[in-house]
Amino acid sequence: MNQTIRSFKLPVYLLTLIFSLFSFAGNASAQFETATVLGSVRDTNQAAVQGATVSLKNVATEIMQTATTDANGDYQFTNVKIGIYQVIVEANGFSRT
Repeated sequence: MNQTIRSFKLPVYLLTLIFSLFSFAGNASAQFETATVLGSVRDTNQAAVQGATVSLKNVATEIMQTATTDANGDYQFTNVKIGIYQVIVEANGFSRT
């Protein structure tokens, strides 16, 4: 008789555990207010453009951040607030993009 009671409790505990996990799954999702923007500047031949000035302008606030590309043509902006941005790239010998 005790064997029957134990086998009945296990499925109840498992169902309760599964239900609890699904109940809290929506609350466990992460929320971020900032992001990192990464990119590379390349010419038409796919060569890296070192020393290019990259500006990231928030369209709503018009706040602008500036970075310079490294030897690989890479740039990075950190702690970028959520929004719509315009990216402007300038380098000697190239048209502004």
